[in-house]
Amino acid sequence: MMNLKAIVVKDKEKLNEIYKLRYDTFVVEQQSAPISFYPNGLLKDDIDSDGFHIGCYLNEELVGCITLIKKENKPLMAERIHQLRSFPNNIYAEVMRLIIVENPEVNNFGVKAKVLGELLERIKEIVVQEQITHIYLQSTKSSQKIYESLGFEQIGSYKMYEGISNECPMLLDINNTNNRIFKEE
Repeated sequence: MMNLKAIVVKDKEKLNEIYKLRYDTFVVEQQSAPISFYPNGLLKDDIDSDGFHIGCYLNEELVGCITLIKKENKPLMAERIHQLRSFPNNIYAEVMRLIIVENPEVNNFGVKAKVLGELLERIKEIVVQEQITHIYLQSTKSSQKIYESLGFEQIGSYKMYEGISNECPMLLDINNTNNRIFKEE
């Protein structure tokens, strides 16, 4: 029996499991983050202490994760890198570091879409709770179509991040009729 559940992770051990998965994915496999920034093998940044970290578990095994950072007093990473201007009447957040694990169990059960759905459901709950109106993300060319299918729009040109990863800023307006995440069913 398949037991799939996404939760907001606060436990230090489970958070470190997420940071390790992010390191293995973005630093080791994709080489899209500088190894010198993360000497301890955990992809954890200063902003992570302010984030909502969501882990998706299949029979207790971490099979996906995503992080949402709500804008407080300082610019979000996408705003800094792409010099984006935010408007004071809007409440912004940034989603980052989406991972769905490639393994036989996930692939065999065809649960990738379900993992993504579970992660997005938790994001949706946080967005409603925190009254967020706009969500940024940074996308590579290979992922852009997926985000566009959810209602995100490209709002700037591609830029190299740390000379490693070419990414563009994207924005989801929660109230936009084109968004597929927050439409009422």
